[in-house]
Amino acid sequence: NYYLGYIAMSDKKYDAALKYFIPLYSNKQFAGTVPVFIAQIYYAQGKYEQVIRFADTISNTKIIRDIQSYVGKSYYQLEKFDKAQPLLEQHHASGANLIDEDHFELGYTYFMNKAYDKAYPELSKISSGNTEMTQTVNYILGNCFLALQKKENARIAFLNASKLNFDSKVTEKSLFNYAKLSYEIAFQNDAI
Repeated sequence: NYYLGYIAMSDKKYDAALKYFIPLYSNKQFAGTVPVFIAQIYYAQGKYEQVIRFADTISNTKIIRDIQSYVGKSYYQLEKFDKAQPLLEQHHASGANLIDEDHFELGYTYFMNKAYDKAYPELSKISSGNTEMTQTVNYILGNCFLALQKKENARIAFLNASKLNFDSKVTEKSLFNYAKLSYEIAFQNDAI
């Protein structure tokens, strides 16, 4: 069952994989992997509440860290940022290989929790490049810096976001904020 479940999961046949994995959940031989796979599957299916409920049933302390990262990501997806923050922080501190999405999720969570002084260093890690995420990050950074009264930094972040054209609304808002800040802090030529 384990190998059939693993193959089904690899092929993104999540319902089939669950049929193989759920009976193995309480088997001690698979206690270190099957619960993690089940959490991954629920997360991939967008069943975020189910990830959270499932995690409460885990007693194996060796895998709880892996499961908790999916719980944090699930709270993030459900926009329960206050609950997501400590779990995402644990994931970052765990030594796991982090990807841009991980930095974005934690940075945005800080932003939504009004922890701007923590948000901007996290988001700054992924603020360069030519992607839709980069545009969004720079827009959020601009708002972080505004909240921290760092208008020059905000102006630069909005300028960076306005140069990318992945989301026209973000481009427009960023350009407006850039012009407004340019005027406010005596860069009138840029404001025009």
